[in-house]
Amino acid sequence: MGRLFWKIFLSFWLTLILVLLFSSWGTALYLESLNDVQRETNRDKLVRIRMDAISNAIEYGGIAALKKTLNPGRRPPPAFFELSVSDKSGTILIHKKRRRMPQRPDISIVEVNKIINSIHGDEYKITAKVIKRMPAHPKFGRLLRPFGRFPALALLWFAIAVLISGSVCFWLAWYLTQPIRQLQMATRQLASGKLSTRIKNIMGNRRDEIADLGKDFDHMAEQLQNLLLSQKQLLSDISHELRSPLARLHIALGLTRQKTDSRVHAELDRIEHEAIRLDELIGQVLTLSRLDRDNAYKKEDYIDIATLLEDIVKDANFEAQHTQRSIALVTKHTWTIQANAELLYRALENIIRNAVRYTAENTQVTVTLHAIQAQSNVIQIDICDQGDGIPESHLETIFEPFVRLSSSRNRKSGGYGLGLAIAQRAIHFHNGEVSAINHSTAGLCVTVRLPA
Repeated sequence: MGRLFWKIFLSFWLTLILVLLFSSWGTALYLESLNDVQRETNRDKLVRIRMDAISNAIEYGGIAALKKTLNPGRRPPPAFFELSVSDKSGTILIHKKRRRMPQRPDISIVEVNKIINSIHGDEYKITAKVIKRMPAHPKFGRLLRPFGRFPALALLWFAIAVLISGSVCFWLAWYLTQPIRQLQMATRQLASGKLSTRIKNIMGNRRDEIADLGKDFDHMAEQLQNLLLSQKQLLSDISHELRSPLARLHIALGLTRQKTDSRVHAELDRIEHEAIRLDELIGQVLTLSRLDRDNAYKKEDYIDIATLLEDIVKDANFEAQHTQRSIALVTKHTWTIQANAELLYRALENIIRNAVRYTAENTQVTVTLHAIQAQSNVIQIDICDQGDGIPESHLETIFEPFVRLSSSRNRKSGGYGLGLAIAQRAIHFHNGEVSAINHSTAGLCVTVRLPA
Protein backbone atom coordinates (compact mmCIF):
# COMPACT_ATOMS: atom_id res chain seq x y z
CA MET A 1 0.00 0.00 0.00
CA GLY A 2 1.40 3.37 -0.99
CA ARG A 3 1.36 6.69 0.79
CA LEU A 4 -1.62 7.91 -1.23
CA PHE A 5 -3.65 4.89 -0.10
CA TRP A 6 -3.02 5.57 3.58
CA LYS A 7 -3.71 9.29 3.17
CA ILE A 8 -7.06 8.60 1.53
CA PHE A 9 -7.92 5.76 3.94
CA LEU A 10 -7.07 7.65 7.14
CA SER A 11 -8.67 10.91 6.01
CA PHE A 12 -11.90 9.13 5.00
CA TRP A 13 -11.92 7.04 8.17
CA LEU A 14 -11.28 9.98 10.49
CA THR A 15 -13.90 12.05 8.67
CA LEU A 16 -16.46 9.26 8.92
CA ILE A 17 -15.78 8.74 12.64
CA LEU A 18 -16.06 12.48 13.34
CA VAL A 19 -19.27 12.69 11.33
CA LEU A 20 -20.61 9.69 13.23
CA LEU A 21 -19.73 11.17 16.62
CA PHE A 22 -21.00 14.67 15.91
CA SER A 23 -24.17 13.45 14.23
CA SER A 24 -24.85 11.16 17.21
CA TRP A 25 -24.14 14.00 19.60
CA GLY A 26 -26.33 16.38 17.63
CA THR A 27 -29.11 13.83 17.50
CA ALA A 28 -28.81 13.25 21.26
CA LEU A 29 -28.98 16.99 21.90
CA TYR A 30 -31.98 17.36 19.67
CA LEU A 31 -33.82 14.44 21.26
CA GLU A 32 -32.91 15.69 24.73
CA SER A 33 -34.15 19.18 23.97
CA LEU A 34 -37.26 17.68 22.45
CA ASN A 35 -37.76 15.60 25.61
CA ASP A 36 -37.17 18.68 27.78
CA VAL A 37 -39.81 20.61 25.85
CA GLN A 38 -42.22 17.70 26.01
CA ARG A 39 -41.53 17.19 29.72
CA GLU A 40 -42.01 20.90 30.40
CA THR A 41 -45.23 20.92 28.41
CA ASN A 42 -46.57 17.93 30.33
CA ARG A 43 -45.59 19.51 33.66
CA ASP A 44 -47.26 22.79 32.77
CA LYS A 45 -50.38 20.92 31.74
CA LEU A 46 -50.39 18.99 35.02
CA VAL A 47 -49.91 22.16 37.05
CA ARG A 48 -52.72 23.85 35.15
CA ILE A 49 -55.05 20.88 35.78
CA ARG A 50 -54.21 20.86 39.50
CA MET A 51 -54.64 24.60 39.79
CA ASP A 52 -57.99 24.41 38.00
CA ALA A 53 -59.15 21.64 40.36
CA ILE A 54 -58.16 23.70 43.41
CA SER A 55 -59.76 26.80 41.95
CA ASN A 56 -63.04 25.00 41.26
CA ALA A 57 -63.11 23.55 44.76
CA ILE A 58 -62.64 27.00 46.31
CA GLU A 59 -64.97 28.75 43.91
CA TYR A 60 -67.92 26.43 44.43
CA GLY A 61 -67.36 24.99 47.86
CA GLY A 62 -65.08 27.39 49.68
CA ILE A 63 -62.28 26.47 52.01
CA ALA A 64 -64.24 23.59 53.48
CA ALA A 65 -64.50 21.91 50.11
CA LEU A 66 -60.78 22.46 49.46
CA LYS A 67 -59.87 20.99 52.86
CA LYS A 68 -62.02 18.05 52.08
CA THR A 69 -60.32 17.66 48.72
CA LEU A 70 -56.89 18.00 50.30
CA ASN A 71 -56.75 15.33 52.96
CA PRO A 72 -55.04 16.90 55.98
CA GLY A 73 -52.62 13.99 56.13
CA ARG A 74 -51.51 14.30 52.55
CA ARG A 75 -48.73 16.34 51.04
CA PRO A 76 -49.35 18.80 48.24
CA PRO A 77 -50.74 17.42 45.03
CA PRO A 78 -48.20 16.09 42.53
CA ALA A 79 -46.15 18.70 40.68
CA PHE A 80 -46.27 21.03 43.76
CA PHE A 81 -43.51 21.43 46.30
CA GLU A 82 -45.56 23.84 48.44
CA LEU A 83 -49.23 24.95 48.34
CA SER A 84 -50.86 27.71 50.39
CA VAL A 85 -54.26 29.44 50.26
CA SER A 86 -54.84 32.78 51.95
CA ASP A 87 -57.83 35.09 52.27
CA LYS A 88 -58.08 38.71 51.21
CA SER A 89 -56.39 39.93 54.39
CA GLY A 90 -53.40 37.64 53.81
CA THR A 91 -54.23 35.12 56.50
CA ILE A 92 -53.03 31.68 55.46
CA LEU A 93 -55.90 29.28 55.60
CA ILE A 94 -54.24 26.16 54.12
CA HIS A 95 -50.55 25.37 53.89
CA LYS A 96 -49.15 22.16 52.51
CA LYS A 97 -45.40 21.52 52.03
CA ARG A 98 -43.21 18.59 51.17
CA ARG A 99 -41.05 17.34 53.94
CA ARG A 100 -37.77 17.95 52.08
CA MET A 101 -36.44 19.36 48.85
CA PRO A 102 -34.47 16.88 46.67
CA GLN A 103 -30.80 17.90 46.65
CA ARG A 104 -30.23 17.85 42.92
CA PRO A 105 -28.59 20.52 40.78
CA ASP A 106 -31.14 20.09 38.02
CA ILE A 107 -34.14 21.03 40.27
CA SER A 108 -35.42 24.56 40.88
CA ILE A 109 -38.60 26.08 42.41
CA VAL A 110 -41.00 28.27 40.41
CA GLU A 111 -43.85 30.17 42.15
CA VAL A 112 -47.33 30.31 40.60
CA ASN A 113 -50.05 32.68 41.97
CA LYS A 114 -53.76 32.78 41.19
CA ILE A 115 -56.68 34.86 42.59
CA ILE A 116 -60.08 33.09 42.99
CA ASN A 117 -63.50 34.57 43.85
CA SER A 118 -65.97 32.11 45.37
CA ILE A 119 -69.72 32.11 44.63
CA HIS A 120 -70.20 33.53 48.14
CA GLY A 121 -68.23 36.65 47.25
CA ASP A 122 -65.04 35.76 49.14
CA GLU A 123 -61.62 36.35 47.53
CA TYR A 124 -58.80 33.85 47.95
CA LYS A 125 -55.21 33.75 46.77
CA ILE A 126 -53.61 30.46 45.73
CA THR A 127 -49.81 30.31 45.89
CA ALA A 128 -48.12 27.19 44.53
CA LYS A 129 -44.43 26.49 44.33
CA VAL A 130 -43.73 24.15 41.44
CA ILE A 131 -40.72 21.86 41.09
CA LYS A 132 -38.99 22.41 37.76
CA ARG A 133 -36.23 20.21 36.48
CA MET A 134 -33.45 21.90 34.52
CA PRO A 135 -30.97 19.85 32.37
CA ALA A 136 -27.66 20.00 34.19
CA HIS A 137 -25.82 16.83 33.12
CA PRO A 138 -23.04 17.09 30.49
CA LYS A 139 -24.29 17.17 26.94
CA PHE A 140 -21.78 14.60 25.65
CA GLY A 141 -22.77 12.19 28.37
CA ARG A 142 -26.18 11.89 26.80
CA LEU A 143 -24.63 9.68 24.15
CA LEU A 144 -24.06 7.05 26.83
CA ARG A 145 -27.45 7.40 28.52
CA PRO A 146 -29.07 4.62 26.41
CA PHE A 147 -26.36 2.28 27.74
CA GLY A 148 -26.78 3.31 31.36
CA ARG A 149 -27.75 -0.18 32.48
CA PHE A 150 -25.12 -1.89 30.30
CA PRO A 151 -21.98 0.32 29.98
CA ALA A 152 -20.10 -2.39 28.02
CA LEU A 153 -22.62 -1.98 25.19
CA ALA A 154 -21.22 1.52 24.57
CA LEU A 155 -17.78 0.08 23.82
CA LEU A 156 -19.31 -2.64 21.66
CA TRP A 157 -21.35 -0.07 19.74
CA PHE A 158 -18.27 2.09 19.20
CA ALA A 159 -16.15 -0.90 18.12
CA ILE A 160 -18.78 -2.01 15.59
CA ALA A 161 -19.07 1.54 14.24
CA VAL A 162 -15.28 1.84 13.86
CA LEU A 163 -15.02 -1.60 12.23
CA ILE A 164 -17.78 -0.92 9.71
CA SER A 165 -16.52 2.58 8.88
CA GLY A 166 -12.93 1.28 8.62
CA SER A 167 -13.98 -1.47 6.20
CA VAL A 168 -15.92 0.97 4.03
CA CYS A 169 -13.05 3.49 3.98
CA PHE A 170 -10.49 0.74 3.28
CA TRP A 171 -12.47 -0.49 0.29
CA LEU A 172 -13.01 3.06 -0.97
CA ALA A 173 -9.30 3.93 -0.65
CA TRP A 174 -8.34 0.67 -2.39
CA TYR A 175 -10.84 1.33 -5.18
CA LEU A 176 -9.37 4.80 -5.80
CA THR A 177 -5.69 3.91 -5.54
CA GLN A 178 -5.59 0.46 -7.18
CA PRO A 179 -5.73 1.80 -10.77
CA ILE A 180 -3.12 4.41 -9.88
CA ARG A 181 -0.75 1.66 -8.72
CA GLN A 182 -1.50 -0.29 -11.90
CA LEU A 183 -0.77 2.79 -13.96
CA GLN A 184 2.49 3.29 -12.04
CA MET A 185 3.59 -0.30 -12.73
CA ALA A 186 2.68 0.04 -16.41
CA THR A 187 4.68 3.28 -16.62
CA ARG A 188 7.73 1.55 -15.14
CA GLN A 189 7.38 -1.33 -17.61
CA LEU A 190 7.10 1.12 -20.48
CA ALA A 191 10.19 2.98 -19.24
CA SER A 192 12.12 -0.31 -19.05
CA GLY A 193 11.49 -0.91 -22.75
CA LYS A 194 8.33 -3.07 -22.73
CA LEU A 195 6.52 -1.03 -25.35
CA SER A 196 3.67 -3.56 -25.61
CA THR A 197 2.46 -2.66 -22.11
CA ARG A 198 -1.26 -1.79 -21.98
CA ILE A 199 -3.62 -1.32 -19.05
CA LYS A 200 -7.03 -1.27 -20.74
CA ASN A 201 -7.83 -4.82 -19.67
CA ILE A 202 -6.48 -4.22 -16.17
CA MET A 203 -8.83 -1.27 -15.63
CA GLY A 204 -11.86 -3.50 -16.12
CA ASN A 205 -15.23 -1.76 -16.51
CA ARG A 206 -14.35 1.49 -14.77
CA ARG A 207 -16.03 4.58 -16.19
CA ASP A 208 -14.27 7.48 -14.53
CA GLU A 209 -11.39 9.92 -14.99
CA ILE A 210 -8.81 7.30 -13.98
CA ALA A 211 -10.09 4.98 -16.72
CA ASP A 212 -9.81 7.87 -19.19
CA LEU A 213 -6.23 8.38 -18.03
CA GLY A 214 -5.58 4.69 -18.66
CA LYS A 215 -6.93 5.03 -22.21
CA ASP A 216 -4.65 8.01 -22.79
CA PHE A 217 -1.72 5.99 -21.46
CA ASP A 218 -2.50 3.14 -23.88
CA HIS A 219 -2.72 5.61 -26.74
CA MET A 220 0.62 7.14 -25.76
CA ALA A 221 2.27 3.72 -25.45
CA GLU A 222 0.91 2.66 -28.83
CA GLN A 223 2.23 5.83 -30.47
CA LEU A 224 5.66 5.35 -28.87
CA GLN A 225 5.76 1.72 -29.95
CA ASN A 226 4.84 2.59 -33.52
CA LEU A 227 7.39 5.40 -33.70
CA LEU A 228 10.22 3.28 -32.32
CA LEU A 229 9.33 0.29 -34.47
CA SER A 230 9.23 2.54 -37.52
CA GLN A 231 12.60 4.00 -36.59
CA LYS A 232 14.15 0.56 -36.06
CA GLN A 233 12.62 -0.76 -39.26
CA LEU A 234 13.91 2.24 -41.18
CA LEU A 235 17.39 1.75 -39.71
CA SER A 236 17.32 -1.95 -40.59
CA ASP A 237 16.07 -1.30 -44.13
CA ILE A 238 18.70 1.35 -44.76
CA SER A 239 21.45 -0.93 -43.43
CA HIS A 240 20.31 -3.76 -45.69
CA GLU A 241 20.15 -1.46 -48.68
CA LEU A 242 23.67 -0.17 -48.01
CA ARG A 243 25.10 -3.68 -48.10
CA SER A 244 24.52 -4.00 -51.86
CA PRO A 245 26.40 -0.81 -52.94
CA LEU A 246 29.17 -1.70 -50.49
CA ALA A 247 29.56 -5.11 -52.11
CA ARG A 248 29.72 -3.46 -55.54
CA LEU A 249 32.22 -0.96 -54.16
CA HIS A 250 34.54 -3.79 -53.09
CA ILE A 251 34.26 -5.39 -56.54
CA ALA A 252 34.98 -2.08 -58.22
CA LEU A 253 38.03 -1.58 -56.00
CA GLY A 254 39.39 -5.00 -57.02
CA LEU A 255 38.90 -4.25 -60.69
CA THR A 256 40.48 -0.83 -60.31
CA ARG A 257 43.60 -2.32 -58.71
CA GLN A 258 44.01 -4.58 -61.74
CA LYS A 259 43.73 -1.73 -64.24
CA THR A 260 45.94 0.88 -62.53
CA ASP A 261 49.59 1.08 -61.57
CA SER A 262 51.03 1.20 -58.07
CA ARG A 263 50.92 4.99 -57.84
CA VAL A 264 47.25 5.03 -56.84
CA HIS A 265 47.34 1.93 -54.63
CA ALA A 266 47.69 4.06 -51.46
CA GLU A 267 44.45 5.92 -52.26
CA LEU A 268 42.72 2.68 -53.13
CA ASP A 269 43.88 1.18 -49.85
CA ARG A 270 42.36 4.15 -48.02
CA ILE A 271 39.06 3.73 -49.87
CA GLU A 272 39.02 0.02 -49.08
CA HIS A 273 39.80 0.70 -45.41
CA GLU A 274 36.90 3.13 -45.10
CA ALA A 275 34.61 0.71 -46.97
CA ILE A 276 35.53 -2.04 -44.52
CA ARG A 277 34.78 0.26 -41.57
CA LEU A 278 31.47 1.22 -43.12
CA ASP A 279 30.64 -2.46 -43.66
CA GLU A 280 31.51 -3.16 -40.03
CA LEU A 281 29.31 -0.30 -38.87
CA ILE A 282 26.38 -1.55 -40.94
CA GLY A 283 26.89 -5.03 -39.48
CA GLN A 284 26.69 -3.66 -35.94
CA VAL A 285 23.60 -1.63 -36.78
CA LEU A 286 21.91 -4.74 -38.18
CA THR A 287 22.84 -6.71 -35.06
CA LEU A 288 21.39 -3.96 -32.87
CA SER A 289 18.23 -3.91 -34.97
CA ARG A 290 17.79 -7.68 -34.75
CA LEU A 291 18.25 -7.56 -30.96
CA ASP A 292 15.39 -5.08 -30.72
CA ARG A 293 13.07 -7.50 -32.52
CA ASP A 294 11.45 -10.45 -30.80
CA ASN A 295 12.47 -13.99 -31.74
CA ALA A 296 15.45 -12.79 -33.80
CA TYR A 297 17.79 -15.08 -31.84
CA LYS A 298 17.34 -18.42 -30.09
CA LYS A 299 18.93 -19.60 -26.84
CA GLU A 300 19.80 -23.12 -27.97
CA ASP A 301 23.31 -23.55 -26.51
CA TYR A 302 24.57 -24.60 -23.08
CA ILE A 303 27.77 -22.69 -22.34
CA ASP A 304 30.46 -23.08 -19.71
CA ILE A 305 30.81 -19.43 -18.75
CA ALA A 306 34.36 -19.76 -17.41
CA THR A 307 35.55 -21.38 -20.63
CA LEU A 308 33.83 -18.68 -22.67
CA LEU A 309 35.59 -15.95 -20.68
CA GLU A 310 38.92 -17.71 -21.02
CA ASP A 311 38.60 -17.70 -24.82
CA ILE A 312 37.67 -14.02 -24.90
CA VAL A 313 40.47 -13.02 -22.51
CA LYS A 314 43.01 -15.08 -24.48
CA ASP A 315 42.14 -13.32 -27.75
CA ALA A 316 41.99 -9.89 -26.11
CA ASN A 317 45.38 -10.43 -24.43
CA PHE A 318 46.94 -11.28 -27.78
CA GLU A 319 45.74 -7.98 -29.23
CA ALA A 320 46.42 -5.89 -26.10
CA GLN A 321 50.07 -6.88 -25.71
CA HIS A 322 51.04 -4.49 -28.51
CA THR A 323 49.70 -1.54 -26.44
CA GLN A 324 51.34 -2.56 -23.13
CA ARG A 325 48.01 -3.61 -21.64
CA SER A 326 46.79 -6.97 -20.32
CA ILE A 327 43.69 -8.75 -19.04
CA ALA A 328 43.52 -11.00 -15.96
CA LEU A 329 40.70 -13.49 -15.40
CA VAL A 330 39.84 -14.31 -11.78
CA THR A 331 37.50 -17.27 -11.23
CA LYS A 332 37.32 -20.21 -8.83
CA HIS A 333 34.19 -21.93 -10.09
CA THR A 334 32.24 -22.25 -13.29
CA TRP A 335 28.56 -22.37 -14.20
CA THR A 336 26.50 -23.47 -17.16
CA ILE A 337 24.27 -20.98 -18.97
CA GLN A 338 21.59 -21.59 -21.55
CA ALA A 339 22.27 -18.95 -24.14
CA ASN A 340 22.96 -18.00 -27.71
CA ALA A 341 26.69 -18.69 -27.82
CA GLU A 342 27.59 -16.23 -30.57
CA LEU A 343 25.51 -13.42 -29.09
CA LEU A 344 26.78 -13.83 -25.52
CA TYR A 345 30.36 -14.11 -26.77
CA ARG A 346 30.02 -10.86 -28.70
CA ALA A 347 28.40 -9.07 -25.73
CA LEU A 348 31.15 -9.98 -23.25
CA GLU A 349 33.84 -9.40 -25.86
CA ASN A 350 32.53 -5.90 -26.56
CA ILE A 351 32.67 -4.98 -22.86
CA ILE A 352 36.17 -6.45 -22.35
CA ARG A 353 37.58 -4.84 -25.51
CA ASN A 354 36.04 -1.53 -24.46
CA ALA A 355 37.80 -1.82 -21.08
CA VAL A 356 41.13 -2.65 -22.78
CA ARG A 357 40.72 0.34 -25.09
CA TYR A 358 40.29 2.88 -22.29
CA THR A 359 42.51 1.51 -19.52
CA ALA A 360 45.80 3.34 -19.04
CA GLU A 361 49.00 2.00 -20.65
CA ASN A 362 50.96 -0.53 -18.63
CA THR A 363 47.83 -1.38 -16.59
CA GLN A 364 45.68 -4.44 -16.32
CA VAL A 365 41.97 -5.05 -16.89
CA THR A 366 40.47 -7.41 -14.30
CA VAL A 367 37.67 -9.81 -15.19
CA THR A 368 36.15 -11.48 -12.10
CA LEU A 369 33.59 -14.29 -12.21
CA HIS A 370 31.68 -15.19 -9.03
CA ALA A 371 28.21 -16.01 -7.73
CA ILE A 372 26.00 -13.61 -5.77
CA GLN A 373 25.70 -14.88 -2.21
CA ALA A 374 22.11 -13.73 -1.79
CA GLN A 375 21.12 -15.33 -5.12
CA SER A 376 22.82 -18.68 -5.68
CA ASN A 377 21.36 -19.05 -9.17
CA VAL A 378 22.77 -15.73 -10.42
CA ILE A 379 26.38 -15.21 -11.47
CA GLN A 380 28.19 -11.89 -11.69
CA ILE A 381 31.00 -10.81 -14.00
CA ASP A 382 32.93 -7.65 -13.02
CA ILE A 383 35.07 -6.06 -15.75
CA CYS A 384 37.18 -3.22 -14.32
CA ASP A 385 39.71 -1.04 -16.16
CA GLN A 386 42.16 1.52 -14.78
CA GLY A 387 41.31 4.44 -17.00
CA ASP A 388 39.85 7.88 -16.27
CA GLY A 389 36.29 6.68 -15.70
CA ILE A 390 33.29 8.72 -16.86
CA PRO A 391 31.09 11.41 -15.25
CA GLU A 392 28.53 10.03 -12.82
CA SER A 393 25.68 11.66 -14.71
CA HIS A 394 26.56 9.65 -17.85
CA LEU A 395 26.76 6.17 -16.34
CA GLU A 396 23.41 5.18 -17.87
CA THR A 397 23.87 6.80 -21.26
CA ILE A 398 26.99 4.81 -22.20
CA PHE A 399 24.71 1.91 -23.14
CA GLU A 400 22.84 4.00 -25.70
CA PRO A 401 23.76 3.75 -29.40
CA PHE A 402 26.32 6.17 -30.89
CA VAL A 403 27.21 7.74 -27.52
CA ARG A 404 30.68 9.22 -26.94
CA LEU A 405 31.13 11.10 -23.71
CA SER A 406 34.59 12.61 -23.74
CA SER A 407 37.53 13.37 -25.95
CA SER A 408 39.24 10.20 -24.73
CA ARG A 409 36.35 8.11 -26.08
CA ASN A 410 36.23 9.15 -29.71
CA ARG A 411 36.56 7.51 -33.07
CA LYS A 412 40.35 7.77 -33.05
CA SER A 413 40.47 5.33 -30.19
CA GLY A 414 38.23 2.96 -32.15
CA GLY A 415 34.55 2.05 -32.10
CA TYR A 416 31.32 3.67 -33.18
CA GLY A 417 29.47 3.84 -29.88
CA LEU A 418 27.55 0.64 -30.60
CA GLY A 419 29.56 -1.99 -28.72
CA LEU A 420 28.07 -1.36 -25.27
CA ALA A 421 24.58 -0.84 -26.74
CA ILE A 422 24.78 -4.27 -28.40
CA ALA A 423 26.18 -5.78 -25.19
CA GLN A 424 23.33 -4.38 -23.08
CA ARG A 425 20.63 -5.71 -25.40
CA ALA A 426 22.33 -9.09 -25.64
CA ILE A 427 22.53 -9.34 -21.83
CA HIS A 428 18.86 -8.37 -21.54
CA PHE A 429 18.05 -11.01 -24.17
CA HIS A 430 19.57 -13.56 -21.76
CA ASN A 431 17.40 -12.21 -18.88
CA GLY A 432 20.42 -10.54 -17.32
CA GLU A 433 21.40 -7.07 -16.17
CA VAL A 434 24.33 -4.82 -16.95
CA SER A 435 25.41 -1.65 -15.15
CA ALA A 436 28.46 0.58 -14.79
CA ILE A 437 30.04 2.39 -11.84
CA ASN A 438 33.23 4.34 -11.35
CA HIS A 439 35.78 2.45 -9.29
CA SER A 440 36.71 3.95 -5.92
CA THR A 441 40.35 4.32 -6.97
CA ALA A 442 40.34 4.75 -10.74
CA GLY A 443 38.67 3.42 -13.81
CA LEU A 444 35.27 2.08 -14.77
CA CYS A 445 33.69 -1.20 -13.61
CA VAL A 446 30.99 -2.83 -15.73
CA THR A 447 28.93 -5.45 -13.90
CA VAL A 448 27.06 -8.20 -15.77
CA ARG A 449 24.59 -10.47 -13.98
CA LEU A 450 23.25 -13.60 -15.68
CA PRO A 451 20.98 -16.44 -14.52
CA ALA A 452 22.88 -19.74 -14.23
